Amino acid sequence: MKIQFTHYLWSIILIFSVIRGAFVYHLGLPANITYSLSALLLMGFGLLSFLLMVNRASDSGLMLFKSAVKINFFLFGFYSFGFILMNYLLGQNLEIGHLYLFIIFPIIFQVIKFDQKLIDGILFSVTFVTAFGIAYFYNLALTGGYEEVILAQEILRPGVYSIARIGENISSFGYAGLHHDTANILVMCGIFFLSKFFLANQGLGKLFYFTVYCLVFISALLTVSAANILVLILVSFLTLLIYFKQNIKVFFLYLIFFLLISPFLVSFLIDISGQLELYAYIFSKFNPETVSENLFLGLDYESIKSSFFSLLFGFGRPLDAPMIYGEIAFIALISVYGILPFLVLMFIGFSPLYYIIKFRMNYALRVDIIKRMNIEIPISHYRKYSRYQIFRLSITAMPALSGFLTLIHYGSIFRITSIGLFCVMLSFFYKEYLEANHNFISGVD
Repeated sequence: MKIQFTHYLWSIILIFSVIRGAFVYHLGLPANITYSLSALLLMGFGLLSFLLMVNRASDSGLMLFKSAVKINFFLFGFYSFGFILMNYLLGQNLEIGHLYLFIIFPIIFQVIKFDQKLIDGILFSVTFVTAFGIAYFYNLALTGGYEEVILAQEILRPGVYSIARIGENISSFGYAGLHHDTANILVMCGIFFLSKFFLANQGLGKLFYFTVYCLVFISALLTVSAANILVLILVSFLTLLIYFKQNIKVFFLYLIFFLLISPFLVSFLIDISGQLELYAYIFSKFNPETVSENLFLGLDYESIKSSFFSLLFGFGRPLDAPMIYGEIAFIALISVYGILPFLVLMFIGFSPLYYIIKFRMNYALRVDIIKRMNIEIPISHYRKYSRYQIFRLSITAMPALSGFLTLIHYGSIFRITSIGLFCVMLSFFYKEYLEANHNFISGVD
């Protein structure tokens, strides 16, 4: 398949939106101008994609998802106008970050058309540069000390101070300038390469994907973003379980092997004592008292009562609703945008689950039709093929779902450095879904 020139152009914009900090730090480009440019380019891509999505027919298998993206576009368009008006009336600074939530998603329908090799190239480029940035700033902390790290973050995020320390070790914030945002990128990239590992045939390709996954896992540990690391670990185990569900013994063998080699891999950057401090720091984040305190922050009766209007209609930020300060981004989002936009947004983010269930239901329906009409198709062969497709869909859904699950803490997935990448992950799933759906229908009809 010949790759169109526009696909290369959109790919460059997607990559640039994620790794823009590398240009700021190493090339000396002004941060504010560079970041604004990356946001405008990605939103421009989104607006153009929306026009193309509306004016061109898309695959009938994605009509509900397409409708959700349209509704989201208009809902958040309305809310953006409301935010601008309320900020103006209340004399508050204008923020455009919320624009990403409704303008960007239409690009999924364009990225679906990309060749899979181009999508792989986007994700490999993002992963390599992000992992290099993690190693670079971690080494900077070791050689230059705390002051050098502060200066580096000031270049990447002027006016922002957010650095985590583990004993004598300073966490690496990467080119995103913030360890939570960088870890969010790594979660999606790590699960993507783990998915590619499970889907690849035996050979060097399989080894390559697993090596990249290990690199990402080590890099994520160095960010010490506990919630993101937890999602990376849990979704990795879930992906393993899906792959080895027919053989639990093999699953546990892989699990034990991974646990044994992880300290060895990390030792290339951190000595044993440093690793112990690292693991102790991460586990301390999951102390029951700390988790309970963070979990219920903004959920007491008075906070919910004061936030009731924003729960229904949104505008929690300009109204300073107490619930927007909750640690769990899922809860804060309801107060920021209201219940209806929140539900639409949740459907978009978790839509792979809906389409996997839909595929399974269609499979059961077709088996029933084949039996009742006595169609001459081997049921056993049909079932084997369908189960294999469901397996592939489940595996390819993991990168996007892992990104959305990071909303258990903070909201990095909706920053410009992550939201374009998240759309690529959804496109990765929907390419697989459309192909499986096409083969599924043509294979019977």
